[in-house]
Amino acid sequence: MINLKSAELIVSLITFLLSYLFATTIAGAFRAWVADKMGDSTAQDCGFLTLNPLVHMDPIGMMFVCLFSFGWSKFIPINPQNIDGSIRFLGIKSGWRLPKLLCAYLSDSFVYFSIAFICLVTIILIFGPMILYIAPSMLLQSSCMSHLFLAHAFPGYSSFTIVIGFILIVATYLSIVIGVLDGTINCCHLALALYAERSPDQILQYGYLIVLIPSIIIILFAGHLRILITSCIIYFGWLVTHLLGLF
Repeated sequence: MINLKSAELIVSLITFLLSYLFATTIAGAFRAWVADKMGDSTAQDCGFLTLNPLVHMDPIGMMFVCLFSFGWSKFIPINPQNIDGSIRFLGIKSGWRLPKLLCAYLSDSFVYFSIAFICLVTIILIFGPMILYIAPSMLLQSSCMSHLFLAHAFPGYSSFTIVIGFILIVATYLSIVIGVLDGTINCCHLALALYAERSPDQILQYGYLIVLIPSIIIILFAGHLRILITSCIIYFGWLVTHLLGLF
């Protein structure tokens, strides 16, 4: 027989998995599309230009999402040598290679942050500014996040609305987490690629540190990262509230 605690865990797990699959699929497909427009078809050739969630999920990253409420998506390969100085996006030609590389490498983080922003605005429109007082308790609790926080705080709302609100909160938080982690790793890969072009003889000796060190820092300070991300969500939430004239 399933008790209340088990039911909370199941609902939280399903919500995190659905949010993870949705965000990583959209971001991964968009990154492959942008990279192709910038001149590199590597991701498209590897089959990442698809909305199939199974292609974009990373098994270990998804396991971390279930266990620790943070994770990462599957790395979408980019060959920077295929991105030259001429741009064929929207028929515009340009000699700027670095902006094209930034677009290719950071396009998925842009999608994650866009998803988070849309979800945050929707949450505020549904629940009002009061949700910004409830969200920190949900995001920073030591155990799994629970939709019961919303149910207790908004007893007049229907169960369907509570579930939608919980999904939006998780999607906001998880999109920012993955966006920050993937953005950090992608910046390291971009720095590694640029460094390899300037110092090809030293890249095999020291290049791995550019990716290894940030990964270790992220893992060691995951708890602090969670607090920082929650604080950013609340800050931008109040900013959105003021812009919408709700406070």
